[in-house]
Amino acid sequence: MSHPNGFILWRVFSLSDGDMADRHENDWMFSMEWEKLGHIYGPDGTLSWAMHSALQPTPIVLDGKIRVFCGFRDEDGVSRVGYVDVASEDPTRVLHVSSQPVLDVGGFGAFDSHGVVPCAVLNKGSEVHLYYAGY
Repeated sequence: MSHPNGFILWRVFSLSDGDMADRHENDWMFSMEWEKLGHIYGPDGTLSWAMHSALQPTPIVLDGKIRVFCGFRDEDGVSRVGYVDVASEDPTRVLHVSSQPVLDVGGFGAFDSHGVVPCAVLNKGSEVHLYYAGY
């Protein structure tokens, strides 16, 4: 069973022009409709580096799936970045969970020696760039 401190996904839809008739044309907040998909994933405690929590879920579409980078905490609360792949056609379906962190903590005394969490991820040509915060 997943830990309750996992992540929740929302799906966004664009509204049709007819739905926008009564709204101000520059009001971008009303040009989208959100559907809460619910709790998708939480660590089950089987990985020592990812015992609980899925902090700052940061998604990107890769090869027809959605990869959600998260900061997973070990038993001491130290966060490392891993990922969960979900199906793009049904984001409530988990396809794969990383077995190792993709970004570990820094060395002793470094700005990120006590944990790392994702902040943003983007495609840059053939590369994926992950921006993160350390503590």
